Amino acid sequence: WTEILKGEWMVEFMAPWCPACRALQPTWDEFSGWTEDLEIGVGQVDVTSSPGLSGRFMVTALPTIFHVKDGVFRQYRGARDKDSFISFVEDKKWSQVEEISSWKDPSSVQMTMVSYFFKLSMVLRNVHTTLTEEYQLPYWVSYV
Repeated sequence: WTEILKGEWMVEFMAPWCPACRALQPTWDEFSGWTEDLEIGVGQVDVTSSPGLSGRFMVTALPTIFHVKDGVFRQYRGARDKDSFISFVEDKKWSQVEEISSWKDPSSVQMTMVSYFFKLSMVLRNVHTTLTEEYQLPYWVSYV
């Protein structure tokens, strides 16, 4: 994830089960075709396979989009169409958006800790699922 700390990026946090994320996918794919023209990186994070990153960025709704410029993070809240994405980058509209505060900065120590808690929760969920589904143990066993 540290790759996005250099240069300019637009990053979408999504989940395959999310209807709004699936609806945005063709637009996001089309926008990603403009990376060379705009000289920016376009990324996508599946929160189901990268829970630590969703924790680090405090993603609470899907899809969530961030603009990153040389390690400075801003949440994109504009329209969800290709032309709006392009205009946001090309016209530097991101400069009018408030930066993520330092205490919520994804590269801060506290957000790094939050990312570890998100990862731990996924491990615990997998242990619970294994005990209850694979070994057919009662649910309460996983809490002991």
